[in-house]
Amino acid sequence: MRRAYKHILFDFDGTLVDSAAVVGKAVNELALKYGFGEIKPEEFNLFQQRSLQESLKALNIPLYRLLFLGKAVADFKKLYRQRVKELVFYGDMKRILNLLRKKGYVLSIVTSNSAAAVEEFLHMHRFDGFREVRSAKGLYGKHQTINRYLIRNRLKREEVLYIGDERRDIDACKKSGIDMMAVAWGRDSMDDLLADRPKYAVVKPSDITKHL
Repeated sequence: MRRAYKHILFDFDGTLVDSAAVVGKAVNELALKYGFGEIKPEEFNLFQQRSLQESLKALNIPLYRLLFLGKAVADFKKLYRQRVKELVFYGDMKRILNLLRKKGYVLSIVTSNSAAAVEEFLHMHRFDGFREVRSAKGLYGKHQTINRYLIRNRLKREEVLYIGDERRDIDACKKSGIDMMAVAWGRDSMDDLLADRPKYAVVKPSDITKHL
């Protein structure tokens, strides 16, 4: 039986937009500043598919330097925002978003990225279909942001679906008690995503509507 979702929350990077090149370029600028390894342009997509631990290893960042990551993340968001104009919606995602709106779903974004950067992207692409854009604190604070969204909008957990591309998205949804739809075109591989048992899994944007 299909769930009666009212709100659909989306991740941004790797789910709504293909940001591999933008992320790679920003990381390489940080590499010059902080003295860690760079990513070759042909490896941008591969880098996106690595876990956080694998990414740190690929950049030759030892664990004892994790304390500087907070500053590096802040710098990354600034560099990322400077390249927002290079981002594009993934595939026919914009069409799917409009279709979901016509079906009556309320759409919002919960991202680990800067809300300002996301809003700038949406403005550039003349898309005003999201009720809210919320930025989670840290890489693993997304469940707290989801919980605040539920409270603010007076929603039951079964009324909300989250769509994302990472295992940490699945973990956040489990902590918040909401259903998760995993997408195959983002950071984590479908095999890794399925290992964490999301409610749904899709291989292309048009598959999203098949479950709704």
